[in-house]
Amino acid sequence: MNTLIVYSSKHGTTSSVAGLIWSRMDKKHTHVTNVYDVHDYKISHYDTIIIGASVHVGKIQSSMSRFIEHYYDLLLQKRVGLFLCCMKEGDEALRQFEEVFPEELRISSVSSRIVGGEFKVGRMSLWDKLTVKRRFGYLFDTSTINHDYIKEFVREVSTERSWPLVI
Repeated sequence: MNTLIVYSSKHGTTSSVAGLIWSRMDKKHTHVTNVYDVHDYKISHYDTIIIGASVHVGKIQSSMSRFIEHYYDLLLQKRVGLFLCCMKEGDEALRQFEEVFPEELRISSVSSRIVGGEFKVGRMSLWDKLTVKRRFGYLFDTSTINHDYIKEFVREVSTERSWPLVI
């Protein structure tokens, strides 16, 4: 089974998670790429497409939104796994997940995970730092990445079974 992991990452968290996913998969048949470099790959040649995005101020990067929109019909014909990096938890995280990934894509995916997020203060612009401070009330490096969710995600996208969203 050929798998392509496509991610968008602003501060590096989603890139790191994509790398963790890749490291747990069959490396001979799995490729990982930033959404900006996706043109180097023939999407139609992959059985499974894993899409990873991160939330900033309630939205994913526009490059990932454009990728999903451009390949939407093809994605609905593939085995798709969706993961989202975000700092919200519970119902708020689930709401963000539902807002950033189209409903039909979420329903048809073989695995969907909200894997947590990170604040990497050293990589943030002044604007991002002010936004994080205002929204979360603190500003220091923080990680809520859930490695167990990543392991489960890999297991689910590597099998034919479909599983419900876990947050």
